[in-house]
Amino acid sequence: MKQISSDQYYTQLVPSYREVARKRSNYNRAVDSLVAQLAQNRKYSSWLDIGTGNGDRLLQLLKRIGTGPSVVCLEPSALMYEEAKSKLGSYALVINSALDAYSDEGKKKFSIITALWNVIGHTDNPAKFVKDAYAMLDDDGYLLFDANNRYNMGSFR
Repeated sequence: MKQISSDQYYTQLVPSYREVARKRSNYNRAVDSLVAQLAQNRKYSSWLDIGTGNGDRLLQLLKRIGTGPSVVCLEPSALMYEEAKSKLGSYALVINSALDAYSDEGKKKFSIITALWNVIGHTDNPAKFVKDAYAMLDDDGYLLFDANNRYNMGSFR
């Protein structure tokens, strides 16, 4: 089997992304409830979402909890980025970039950083990914990610 990059995978996934998300909706809703609860309790001042996909999931979260002063979304797939930008444009700054390129650009700090739906599983170097994300957190910030595990693996068959 030919190995493809994460960007290539998500570009190929665009036409069926909503259907794939629907099949995993129970797991995603459970994770989103935890994220929403934390964000509402924290009264976050800034949020970085890594691997925003087409923007549907983050849009629902932001509508649920309300937007804070600053929401930045990173999406490396050009096609997913275009969809996310059209949906989230009034809620967030959407950037066509991966974390490693964005984290090198500046020293902005965030109170919440999310990397949901196994984003970390699509990185070349998970340890560097976590280190880069952690470096962008406020002193009392939260880094939230979910990864393939025994509770959601049935969704990936």
